[in-house]
Amino acid sequence: MSEEIVRADRSYRRQFFTWHAIFIALGAAVIVWGLPWFEEYLRHANPKVAAGILKGWFIFAFLSMIPIALYMLLLGRKVIKHERIPLPGAKVIIDTRPVVGQKARLRGRVLVGVSLLLIALGLSGALYTPFMLDKITSEQARIKGPAHLLQETALPRRP
Repeated sequence: MSEEIVRADRSYRRQFFTWHAIFIALGAAVIVWGLPWFEEYLRHANPKVAAGILKGWFIFAFLSMIPIALYMLLLGRKVIKHERIPLPGAKVIIDTRPVVGQKARLRGRVLVGVSLLLIALGLSGALYTPFMLDKITSEQARIKGPAHLLQETALPRRP
């Protein structure tokens, strides 16, 4: 392995951490002020409307993994092609010793595999979760009575 080191780009590092701090602050604000408002809204909403909103949020949450997974897939394919991490010409936030050759190809394949797994999980979750919510909230899912006569004796009765 060569003793080459890719030097950190200070302006890129400052920009990277600034954007991360902004997104963390926005996320914290949404959690602190938006989540209580949203919970209160759902409590007072029509149950069918609330279920529809939650279904939409679940779909959005699962599908939001796919763009990240597609980026990882693209990155993994580039790593396999160039046999080098970081890629040639890439900016880094800390001084980095490049990984080259077979080790880089293996890491690229791992990136591709994980990205395909994330895509599969995102699609299956986006399809399966609304199906299960519909099944749970349907009229047939409501319990109308004990399943059988012995079920009434499962819990002790008060004298």
